[in-house]
Amino acid sequence: LHGRAGALPEKLAPLWMFEVEEGIEAGAAIVDGVVYVGALDGRLYAVALADGSRMWAYEATDEIKASPSVHKGVVYVGDASGVFHAVDAATGKARWTFEAESEIVSSANFHDDRILFGSNDQFLYCLKTDGSLAWKIETGGYVYGTPSIVEGTAYSAGCDGYLRAIDIASGEEKQQILLNAYIGASPAIRDGVAYMGTFENQVVAVDLRKGEQIWAYENPERQFPYLSSAALGEDRLFVGGRDKSVHAIKLEDGSPLWSY
Repeated sequence: LHGRAGALPEKLAPLWMFEVEEGIEAGAAIVDGVVYVGALDGRLYAVALADGSRMWAYEATDEIKASPSVHKGVVYVGDASGVFHAVDAATGKARWTFEAESEIVSSANFHDDRILFGSNDQFLYCLKTDGSLAWKIETGGYVYGTPSIVEGTAYSAGCDGYLRAIDIASGEEKQQILLNAYIGASPAIRDGVAYMGTFENQVVAVDLRKGEQIWAYENPERQFPYLSSAALGEDRLFVGGRDKSVHAIKLEDGSPLWSY
């Protein structure tokens, strides 16, 4: 859950376009000159970053609304039927599949030899690299967001209004913090503080050590949900909202810096 864009030219223009049959809803993953993206036609595509040419297409079992994650030569992505796919990044051939009980919108994250993702069946899953289940944690709502991982602990927020901390090695739930809001975004974490947007039209900061909310930002003029995950700058965070705006918020106290 990290990345940094390079320098952009003053005038932006398309270099190439890649078209699919039924549209693309999720973000792409770019690794080693290859763009991996899932589509609503039920296919996972590998596209050359240099010229947009198709390298391979993998047939999933249903629409793909999750962004793929790439780790150690394998592309991982879930689909609308609840099937989680591990696909060889070079060949586009299936390594294995795992079946959850409902749609998977969450992208995967990784720690050592463990793969973590959420599902609309209200579980957070942890798999081994061979596709077998290590453990799963039941929540009280959909788990849309990708779990964040810090020092062997997974932090996951969902539609039951809780932020959970789970020990990845054991699957033991270490902490539960009530936020009183549906959360579809992934927590962005730095220095023991988690930042995330909510369906209640707020961006919140949570002290993980104390288990309590520090501040909440709400646009005074336009109240819309925040489904995207925040990006952290040196002293501020950036997050997009359903109000069609990008917001810059001061990390220290949640005060607004600007909106565009």
